[in-house]
Amino acid sequence: MSTIHKVKLVRQKRRKARMKGLVRGTSSRPRLRVSRSIKNISAQIIDDSTGMTLVAASSAEKSFRTAAKHGGNIVAATQIGKQIAERAIAKGITQIAFDRGGYKYHGRIKALAQAAREGGFPRVPGPVLPGTGTDRAGVLRAGRAAQRHDDGLAHGDGV
Repeated sequence: MSTIHKVKLVRQKRRKARMKGLVRGTSSRPRLRVSRSIKNISAQIIDDSTGMTLVAASSAEKSFRTAAKHGGNIVAATQIGKQIAERAIAKGITQIAFDRGGYKYHGRIKALAQAAREGGFPRVPGPVLPGTGTDRAGVLRAGRAAQRHDDGLAHGDGV
């Protein structure tokens, strides 16, 4: 394994550890977990309070493999995002917490999130902006960021 590859793996582990404390799924707002490999991409909607997977979609499924040529590209991620949104809405899930799993919000991960938005979720949260505790839409996140804001104001708000 090359040194560059080791550095990339260490960075990914750090991103994953940072996100682990921020993103939790509940019964009212389960977690959308994304996993990717070179050949495939998959997504699961998980309720962390019960530890159950509520909905799943993957490019490794038999139905997907017959429809698409390759499961590891942006086109496949877009189709999986739409598919997971359709399945979730059919089960009555309307809100989710997006867990990118330590992957950068770029490329296939971003395409899957945008497709889930288009598929029917009102708003799939974007990445948390460093040091602010807010995502790109300006919504305050729970967790460590909420503890820093004793006055109830996010950065840039107020006087």
